Amino acid sequence: MLNKARRAASKRISSTDDNNSDTRSIASVSKEDKKAKKQSSKILRALEKSKEGGRDTLFPTTFSELTSVVPAATTTSQPISVKPSRTASVGTDELGFSVVPQQTTTTIPSGSTSVGPFNTTTPSGPKTVELSRTASVGTDELSFSVVPQQTTRTTIPSDSPVRTASVGTEELGFSVVSQQITTTTTPPIEASRPSSVKTDELDFSIAKAQDQEWTAVSGDVEPSSSPQPLRPTLVGEMQDPTRERDDLEMRLKATEEAAAKSQAESEGRIQHLLKGNAELNEGNASLLKEADRLLDESKEARERARVLEEDKETLVDELRSLKASYDFLTQEKAKQDEELRLVHEDKEDLAAELQALRAEKDELRDEVEAEKQTRAALEEEKAGLTTETRELQAEIDIRDEELETKSARVSDLEWESADMKEQMAQLREDLLRTSRRLVEARNGEAEKTAELTNQMRRLHDRFGSTERQNRMLKDQLQSHLDELQSRRADDRQRSSYAVNSSTRLKHTSVITDDAVRIVALLNSEIFQAAACLSDKNFGDRSATVEGHNLEIEALRVKVKEYLGDDMVTLLESVPSHRDGQEFDPWPLQIAFQVCLAYCCNRIITSWYPCHWEYDAFLETLYSRIQGVEEPKAAERWRAITRARLGPSDNRKAQMIEFMCSSLLNILTLSGWSKDSPLTRSIMESFEDKLSIVATLAIRLHVMLGEERSPERLETFLILPGTDFDDDHMDNDYGEENESDYGDDEVVCTSDIGLRRVARDGINVILKPKVIVPAVLEQMGL
Repeated sequence: MLNKARRAASKRISSTDDNNSDTRSIASVSKEDKKAKKQSSKILRALEKSKEGGRDTLFPTTFSELTSVVPAATTTSQPISVKPSRTASVGTDELGFSVVPQQTTTTIPSGSTSVGPFNTTTPSGPKTVELSRTASVGTDELSFSVVPQQTTRTTIPSDSPVRTASVGTEELGFSVVSQQITTTTTPPIEASRPSSVKTDELDFSIAKAQDQEWTAVSGDVEPSSSPQPLRPTLVGEMQDPTRERDDLEMRLKATEEAAAKSQAESEGRIQHLLKGNAELNEGNASLLKEADRLLDESKEARERARVLEEDKETLVDELRSLKASYDFLTQEKAKQDEELRLVHEDKEDLAAELQALRAEKDELRDEVEAEKQTRAALEEEKAGLTTETRELQAEIDIRDEELETKSARVSDLEWESADMKEQMAQLREDLLRTSRRLVEARNGEAEKTAELTNQMRRLHDRFGSTERQNRMLKDQLQSHLDELQSRRADDRQRSSYAVNSSTRLKHTSVITDDAVRIVALLNSEIFQAAACLSDKNFGDRSATVEGHNLEIEALRVKVKEYLGDDMVTLLESVPSHRDGQEFDPWPLQIAFQVCLAYCCNRIITSWYPCHWEYDAFLETLYSRIQGVEEPKAAERWRAITRARLGPSDNRKAQMIEFMCSSLLNILTLSGWSKDSPLTRSIMESFEDKLSIVATLAIRLHVMLGEERSPERLETFLILPGTDFDDDHMDNDYGEENESDYGDDEVVCTSDIGLRRVARDGINVILKPKVIVPAVLEQMGL
């Protein structure tokens, strides 16, 4: 609607601006009409004169009379400049009216002109000829025009600019257009100036008559085509007057008839011309009325344009206010969108927090349920422990009675021990003397020369061999003592044989109980040490160990002997189990526990701890002795050899170093650097824990190594990959009701077991605890 109003306003403004040009165009049209009326009146007066004068006046014989109807042509060398005519065009929704002057031409013959009807020569010369005008008025009923006869002409466009005025409103369209005006120059033609008046019903011409008719009227001789003297012709004609008179009379009659006919035709044409002129006047009057109406409409258009201009200013002001309101509303909308976006973000944050709180609530609910289940399980366990405590109390009472019996036996053994101490004192004196001799010999060798380094090495080797000989002597002395004791036992009464047998059995039972207790204590210390070490912070971990390094590959093969393939793979992927907040220590703790159990079992079962290269040789030698000697002799050799090769004062430090080295291998596979200062510092502070473990391992090594019974006790582990057998092993970290692991293979052994080895078979006293794949799956490892 706003655009439509703007277009209407622009049209009204343009119509207001063009009113002045419209008025000028209408005035020019009125002038043209007046000129056309004057020319028509002039032509009518000429026709009336020709009618009043009869034949002589209708056809002029003088040059002045002829130029009153049609001006004579004038020779000129340049085109005449003519002011361009204007065309007024008025158009409305109901009326189409136009006043258009026809094309105006000027014919200028070059040369002399003569009029022949009266045989009169007209002098030639330059004449000024006014431009003939043609007026054409067209209405719905009348079309009238006065035009000169057609002549050969050349059209030259006018240099004057063409002006066009246009006034347009919603109800009126008015235009003024000038037509093309040309001037022409024609070659010399016949000196006749015909004049023609044309209407829709009348065609009137004044033209040159034939030479014979002009001659008959004037009494002249018929003109000749060739130039001859006039007087000889008249003399010849006067010689035959009778013939000429008859001829002239005939011509006169013909001329009178032609003149009467021409006069009648002229009167009819003049009447028609007068009627057309009256109609032309009526058309001009209607044209003037239409022009007045158009002026009134133009005034109304100006008023409308003014109103529209005021409306335009009002609309512009309203548009500016609306634009300002739109800008303000746009800013408000942007602010509201920003606030809405912030509200949506807050809503999303609150929804996320609500979801997190719901998840935390579910977790707490699960934890409460788990705590309830744990509490119920603990209640059941408490009841079971209460029952077990009562049973143990009863067993303690039984053991107290046995202890009293054993105390009596101990008093008897004390007497025997006193005798053995005396013998040992004597042996110690012998050893001291031997040692003194060795010291004296060493001092003597040292005093000889400092340059004999090689001799010192030989003496050192000899000293080692002497020490071994001393041990052999000690073994021989011990064997002699054993034989002496056996002889003394044979000399005693036969009745005491049964008592000694029962005492030996009780002694074996005591050793077994002590071994079980120490093994259980050792397993407990190993578990605590592994848990304590796994909680240590060893710093940043490196990337997962790659298998391209030969040293790492050798280390992997070494630890697979007791950890197994699954556990090694789990250790290599330890860094990938971090969640960014808390590290799960279970894989590392299990690996440490398995490693310490392996180290302690190797120390306990070794012939010569920390000198692992002799184990295979001594084990082979013992097997051969078992094959050739009696069991009692083989066991005695075994006990003596292990006692002599037992741990010395610095052997404990070597065992601690062995355990530390094995634990560092586990850390290396898990991604830590064993050479970092932090790792070394932690391992040095951890040596106190390892010292307790090493002490218990040495105690078991001595206890189980010096036993001379054919049914010896020994600790053992289950190799990785062995099928699970609940008769010889227990599942560590497993539920009590989940005992069916027959299809699983053992991953590794976490607790040391104890068994008695005899000729007739193996009796498991304390089952070792193992790790199975199902346990790792339950832990999510």
